[in-house]
Amino acid sequence: MTSRMALASSIWPRSGGDRRNSSLITAAGPRRGNIASSVALGERSLGGEPRGSAGAVVASDGSLRVVFDHRLLAVSVDDQVLWQVELPTERVTSRPVALDDGCCLVGLDDAFVVYDREGILLERFHGPSEFSLDNSGLSPNLTHGGSLISTSAIGVCGARCGEQWCEIEGLLGYDIVPPAVFDDDTLAFAAYAGTGYCRVHASGEQVWVAGFEDADLLPTISRDQRSAVGSLNDRCSRIFDSGGACLGTFNEPSTFAEYPDGGWIALFDGGLARLSGDGEVCWRVEASVSRHWGVQPIVDRD
Repeated sequence: MTSRMALASSIWPRSGGDRRNSSLITAAGPRRGNIASSVALGERSLGGEPRGSAGAVVASDGSLRVVFDHRLLAVSVDDQVLWQVELPTERVTSRPVALDDGCCLVGLDDAFVVYDREGILLERFHGPSEFSLDNSGLSPNLTHGGSLISTSAIGVCGARCGEQWCEIEGLLGYDIVPPAVFDDDTLAFAAYAGTGYCRVHASGEQVWVAGFEDADLLPTISRDQRSAVGSLNDRCSRIFDSGGACLGTFNEPSTFAEYPDGGWIALFDGGLARLSGDGEVCWRVEASVSRHWGVQPIVDRD
């Protein structure tokens, strides 16, 4: 198994949709809330509650890779479970990542595992420290150069370079969720209660620090390299240009999806809003929705 990984060329290879966490897909979305089909994933574990993270991504051939109740499953485009495997731990901490060679990566409490297209375990390797990995439930991210980025609740972050982990030095904070990746392979981190929102190289060398110290929600980058991130403590979200200057503030802690015109859709507790690229509110609606760590709105091509 090569240590350099690339995302699958599909519409949804990881949570967030792509390296930028743009949550913008190239396909047309549903126009009605009807269920077109369903797949039985098997019985839940004792107690009736799924164990660990759950979620699905799309492989290069259009099939799904699903983490559910301590298992990894492959589901075909015609709704058949192709295979399923028990994951080798009691604690699954991430949604899967579909890779371009048909393999799939999943984060566990203390390690990462990689399965091939047939469900055979190819590799298991530990993170950059003895501490637990990120438990937000989000997919870890990959750089364009093929490095795996690991984050954690206690702030130890690393990039897997070759067969070794390189710590992302100088990044201070905790409850750090997976970063978004800029086009030049620098990383947008929400390093809560420390460095704050920042753009850094995988080595830790800073490009800029925004001065938004309590940013803690998942960052999103647009195609023009603007970025959006929320802060629960500050009860707001901010939009930044590619140089780290604040363009605007939205008075709700939100997660984001990029809108096709370069603006944003913000998801917050109790509603949705459409914002311009600079953060001005175009419309806002109240809805029975809840923003969780791993939940973003999804925008389709239309």
